Amino acid sequence: MNYQFIRVCIRFSNDNPIRIDDDTASDQGRAIIRNVSGQLSQRQRKKPEMLFAHLKVPLKLRRLRLRGLSGAKDEFLMAATVQNLRRLAMWQEHAYNLS
Repeated sequence: MNYQFIRVCIRFSNDNPIRIDDDTASDQGRAIIRNVSGQLSQRQRKKPEMLFAHLKVPLKLRRLRLRGLSGAKDEFLMAATVQNLRRLAMWQEHAYNLS
């Protein structure tokens, strides 16, 4: 392993990374986020990301327990069904409280 390469690329000062001058990919990413379309994309991406985050933490779907592709598919389908039923119950409760 080339440890000298690692020391050159990752330089830290007080746990903050030092920016490398030729960091074009990060600069392009920052330019996209500064646009209105980039901000809209971030807001739209947040919705499915939050759904997957809720699958991972409260429903404990960090790892799949069933083996094989069909087992993983079935387990994910069950977790998504549970999540949708929980959301439906929450919406119904909210609608009942409004009336």
